[in-house]
Amino acid sequence: MKLLLLLTTLCVFFFQHYCEADHHKLVIIGAGSSGIAAATRLLENDFTDFIILEAENRTGGRIFSVPFGNGIVDLGAQFCQGEKNNIVYETVKDLDVLKHHDNGTYVNLYTKFKIDKNVTETINNLFDSIYENVEDDVKESSLQEYFVKRFTNAINKLYSDSPKLLEFAKDCTDFFLGAICSIEGAFNASDISPHESYEEIPGDQYMHWNGKGYKTFLDVLMKKYPNPNESLPIDDKILLNKEVANVDWRTENSNSSKVAIKCSNGETYYAEHVIVTVSLGVLKENLETMFNPRLPIEKVRAIEDIGFGAISEIHLWYEHSWWPENLTLMNFIWTEQERRTLRDNGLEWYLNVLSLAPQIGNRNELCLWIAGDDVPKIEQLPDSEILSGITYIFDLFLRKDYNITQPSKILRSKWHSQPHFRGSYSYPSIKMNANNTLREDLGNPLLYPNTTKPIVFFAGEATNPHHFATVHGATETGFREADRILKLYKTQ
Repeated sequence: MKLLLLLTTLCVFFFQHYCEADHHKLVIIGAGSSGIAAATRLLENDFTDFIILEAENRTGGRIFSVPFGNGIVDLGAQFCQGEKNNIVYETVKDLDVLKHHDNGTYVNLYTKFKIDKNVTETINNLFDSIYENVEDDVKESSLQEYFVKRFTNAINKLYSDSPKLLEFAKDCTDFFLGAICSIEGAFNASDISPHESYEEIPGDQYMHWNGKGYKTFLDVLMKKYPNPNESLPIDDKILLNKEVANVDWRTENSNSSKVAIKCSNGETYYAEHVIVTVSLGVLKENLETMFNPRLPIEKVRAIEDIGFGAISEIHLWYEHSWWPENLTLMNFIWTEQERRTLRDNGLEWYLNVLSLAPQIGNRNELCLWIAGDDVPKIEQLPDSEILSGITYIFDLFLRKDYNITQPSKILRSKWHSQPHFRGSYSYPSIKMNANNTLREDLGNPLLYPNTTKPIVFFAGEATNPHHFATVHGATETGFREADRILKLYKTQ
C-alpha cells in the first residue's frame, strides 16, 4: 500500500513538473523584432505565462549587429526609415542613438568617361521620380516593364542632342533595375508588381545608429537600455537553438492543450496559443511540413504569392582608408561591352555588385551592396573568389584615381542560404496582383474548430499590409498579435 502511494505521489510530481515545464498559455516562435515586440507588450501588461522558441543561437532575427574591425556592423536591418508615427523612431528618439542621414558625395563610376556631378544628380533624380511616383492606373504587369519604358522615354528626350550622355544613361538602366531589386528585396525586377500598398513614413529614410547597431532598438524595447536595472524579465523566457519543425494546431493532447509545438531536436512544447513570427522564406520552404493539419487555402495562397528574395552585403575592413572622407556612395555603371565580356567568361555575378559605401561609425570599413539573380550563387562562393571579383571591379573602376590596398578582413551576409531565414524581406510580387492576394490573408489568425476563437497567430514584416520589409513594420505586427492575446484573455 505504501509502495502504491509512493508511486502515485511520484507520478503526480512528474506530471505536474512536466506541465509546468512544457505547458504554457502561449508559445512565441522566433525572437526577432516581431517576437521580441510581442513579448515586451505582454510583459508590460502582466501576461507572463509564455516562452519564446528561437531557432538560432542568438536573438534579433534579421536584426544582426556584430563586432567588426573597430566598430559594429549591421548585417541585416540598418536604417530607421521615417519619423512620424514610426514605432522604432518613437521608441528611441530621446536617447541620442539615432543620427540623421548626411547626403555627402554620390558618384556614378563609368569607364568610358568621367561623369559630371550634375549629370549624376540629374540621372539619379530621374530614377527617383519614376520609381517613387508610380501612377495608380499603370498598365504594365511588372515594375521592370514600367520603369524601363518610362526611363527610356525620359533619357531619349533628355539627351537627344548628346549621343555620349545618352549612351551612358542607357547603360544606367541595368544598374537602376539592380537598385530596385536592392530596395525591394527581389532577385529580379520583372517579378515585382508596380502596384503596392506600402506607405512610406514621412521623414529621413536613412537614419543610422552611429556605430551602435540596430540591436540598440531591441535593447530599448526590452528596457535593457539605457538602464539595465529596469530590464523586463524576458531573457529567461527565450530558449535558443530550438528550431520548430511542426505546429500541430488541431490536436487534443494528453495534458488538454490545443497546440503541440515540436522541435527538430525531439522536444515538444504545449500551449493554448502560438504566435508564429518566422520569416516568409521559412514558411515557403516548410509549407508542407510545418503545420498539421495543412493551412487553409487562403493562407497557403498568401505564402506562395507574396514575394520574398534576398540582398547581400560584403563588409571590408582596411588598415587605412583609401577613399574620400566625405564619400557617401559609389555606383558601378557597366557598359554593354563589359557586361557581355563578363557573361562570356561566366562572371556575370560581378554585375550584381551595385555600390560601395563607407560604414558610418567605422572609418576604415567599406560596405558593398549586392542584389540580383546571382545573390544565392554569390552566397555560396568562398571568400577568396569574392575578393578576386572585388579586386577586378576596383581595378576597373577605381585604380586610376585611388591607391587601393587589400582589405584585412571580410564579413558577408548570407540570408538566403540560412535555413532559419531563407531571404531578406518581402515584396509585392506580380503573382499577388494577378491573384488579388492580400497580406492580411497571411496575418489573420487560425481559429479553433467551429469557433471564432483564435489559436495560431501570425506576425512578421510580411504580414504588415502597409509597412512590410521594415523593422517598424515587423514591430507593429508583434504588438498587434500581443494585443489580440491580451484582448482574448481579458474577455475570458
